[in-house]
Amino acid sequence: MNWVLASSVSSSFLVGILSLIIIKRTPILKYIKYYCVFNLIIEISMLVLSWVDYNNIFLIYILTGIELIFIIRYFTYEIENVKWIGNWKNIAFLYFILISTFAIKHPLAYVNPNPQIVEGLYITILCLLYFHKELKYPKYKNIIAEPSFWFVVGFLFYYGCSWLVLLSTNYFFEADKFIYVWNIHNLLYSIKNISLIIGLICLYRLQRV
Repeated sequence: MNWVLASSVSSSFLVGILSLIIIKRTPILKYIKYYCVFNLIIEISMLVLSWVDYNNIFLIYILTGIELIFIIRYFTYEIENVKWIGNWKNIAFLYFILISTFAIKHPLAYVNPNPQIVEGLYITILCLLYFHKELKYPKYKNIIAEPSFWFVVGFLFYYGCSWLVLLSTNYFFEADKFIYVWNIHNLLYSIKNISLIIGLICLYRLQRV
């Protein structure tokens, strides 16, 4: 395990544990907790399956879809009056049709980044809508001290960059070059987790006031 993968896994553990400790039961933040804990489960599952040399590609498709649902549900509270965001059931249904199509057309041993690319594009749009709303109708006096700011910054940085990285895998056919692409992806993932940790720290400070 290289240091990039180690940082990705360790930061996922830290985010998952902190979310369980800090986040209380609220309509908005419970989906951030679900997302953080679910990401921890994904990391553990991927590690275990890789150790036993089990094909985990289709599982990645399924887990990505569930992850997308949690993020959409979070943004339905953060971005109001945008009707198409609230149709998360329809979006999830279309996503699972998409991954089913990929699974049928391609063997499960084939790594197809398109589902993650679609997810990344969609979440990037949600993040940009969030910041557009904050610029047009500011809700916070000091947005940098708000947990939601850091949560969305993390999402925007990771998903906004990772879909481009995954798209580039179509141009990397040799295994050694693909490793570099995956290391970049893990680095982006670690940075996202750092942003989530900052957001959780901000939330902890606000809850103590």
